[in-house]
Amino acid sequence: MYARRVRDRDVPFVRRHRSLKNAAGCCHPLGFDGTQAHLSTAGDVRNDEVALLRALEMLEASRAVRRRLVGL
Repeated sequence: MYARRVRDRDVPFVRRHRSLKNAAGCCHPLGFDGTQAHLSTAGDVRNDEVALLRALEMLEASRAVRRRLVGL
C-alpha cells in the first residue's frame, strides 16, 4: 500500500515522502534510524522524485532479500 502511494504522481509529494517513511517503519532491517540513513544515500528524498523512487527501490530490494533469508 505504501509503495503504491510513493509511486503515485497524483498524490502530493509530501504525502509520498511520508509514505516512504511509513514503509521504512514497517520494514526496518537496520532499525528505523539506520534504515532512514541508508535510504538517504539515494539522494534528497524530501525534494527529488528520482531519489524518492530510488529509495523505495532500495527498501523493496532489502525487504526481498530479508524475506528470502527467513524463508517467507
